Amino acid sequence: MGQIIPLKEKAANMRAFFEGRKNEIGNALARVGITPDRIIRAVFTSAQKNPKLYECEIATVYKAVLLAAQAGLMPDGITQQAHLIPRMNRKRDIMECNLQIGYRGYLALCRRSGDVSVIKGTLVRAGDKFRELRGTDDRIEHEPLSTILDAEGKPREVTHAYAIAKFKDGAVDFEVMPIEEIEALRKRSGAYDDGPWATDYGEMCKKTVMRRLCKRLPQNEDAARLLELDAQAEGGISQELGNVTVPDVEDAIPADVESISDEPNPADADEVGGIGRQSDPPF
Repeated sequence: MGQIIPLKEKAANMRAFFEGRKNEIGNALARVGITPDRIIRAVFTSAQKNPKLYECEIATVYKAVLLAAQAGLMPDGITQQAHLIPRMNRKRDIMECNLQIGYRGYLALCRRSGDVSVIKGTLVRAGDKFRELRGTDDRIEHEPLSTILDAEGKPREVTHAYAIAKFKDGAVDFEVMPIEEIEALRKRSGAYDDGPWATDYGEMCKKTVMRRLCKRLPQNEDAARLLELDAQAEGGISQELGNVTVPDVEDAIPADVESISDEPNPADADEVGGIGRQSDPPF
């Protein structure tokens, strides 16, 4: 059995690793204008929320952070753009960092495609008037109640989530998912008890339906790479980031670098009604 390293020492090891690679981080992120100090703050913000991140193989943390940042997303878990998720790789018997894209990360990636002018996700709650119509004029009719709270002051249960995208030529596309389908996907992923599904359930529901819509939307190279990684994370598949090549980073991680520890251990009511694929929605 390996030596158990105290949490304080793990944090110090991780900080030393990133501080020692500031030049490499700066070169990798020069085109998006994100500073190394900002990236280091994002790593430790994530680690404060989930200390298991200190148990991860350092190469996977490093690559997850750079992949997100190169696409202009902050992996701090606070902005809801991207999350660093510790996950045990059973085949390798080691903790790895997986990169999971948040709802607002999907918004940012889709808007940068140049073809999409508006994209958003919305929750439908028990008591809302909601209809999805399919045919020659596909559309959504949604009339949310004035508050998301029920008579007892608790948030009303989510029944559906939908995402809509309006293109610059005026066309509209949308996707709808019932909560049962969203829950099935969440459970298949392994349901992170201490991840964004636990802390930001509504945002993750909207992100899940938006990911399905994004498969049909124009994507640049950065977006396509992150969407593939996110699908692996949501499907419960290890991303194997230790084997992933990060663009603009050459020999950034020495071959002898190992894990820092060898001991694996009201506002949802977006009022959108009567949205059709061929007509302009009331944004």
